[in-house]
Amino acid sequence: MSYYITAYMETKILGYIIIILGLITAVVFVFLRLKVPAIIGFSEVKESRRRSIPMFKVRPIISIIKMTVLSVILVHFPLPSYAQTDMNKTLSQGERVYVSIYSNVLAGPKGSPFLLSAMFSIRNTDPKNEITIDTADYYDSDGKKVESYIKSPLMLKPLASTFVNIKEYDNRGGPGANFLVKWKSRKLVNQPIIEGVMIGLRSGQGVSFICPGQVLVDTK
Repeated sequence: MSYYITAYMETKILGYIIIILGLITAVVFVFLRLKVPAIIGFSEVKESRRRSIPMFKVRPIISIIKMTVLSVILVHFPLPSYAQTDMNKTLSQGERVYVSIYSNVLAGPKGSPFLLSAMFSIRNTDPKNEITIDTADYYDSDGKKVESYIKSPLMLKPLASTFVNIKEYDNRGGPGANFLVKWKSRKLVNQPIIEGVMIGLRSGQGVSFICPGQVLVDTK
């Protein structure tokens, strides 16, 4: 179960505050525009109109209204998910994570297999709390389990890490291989970084890329 502490909610509250302040300011401007002429006297109002000099310009009110409308749009129409990624900070007590692993990729006009070695890495990012890795199962392109690399629960101390090395000649997984990882913690902790790093070298040409893990949601 994950607990989301979103900075977006704080932004939304700030938007509401801006809306309220904008409305109050607009009301004050309108009040002054209607009441001040009566206070300073009809003759001065007549004189100001004769000179075509408005007592209070409408332009500031229009600017305030525009700002208020923009705030309403920002509050009621959230930012896209990719724009909110850096705003969300996630704490969790455990998850299942899917990580793509490529034993090989197809290269050249004939689609020849380009063998890759892969390093599957799990890093405990929490500086204060430990996490436990229950399973780290390796599956091939057909979804069949190839090997279980965690035989018994493995505890990772704060900021500790572990990894599995899939050698270049180990083509059991194929291009659609993957790891399924299950981890847990007794406390709410920062999510670990779980990823696969692929590296290949042939005839002076190198290939390297990273596949970050994706948290899985239980489905019915």
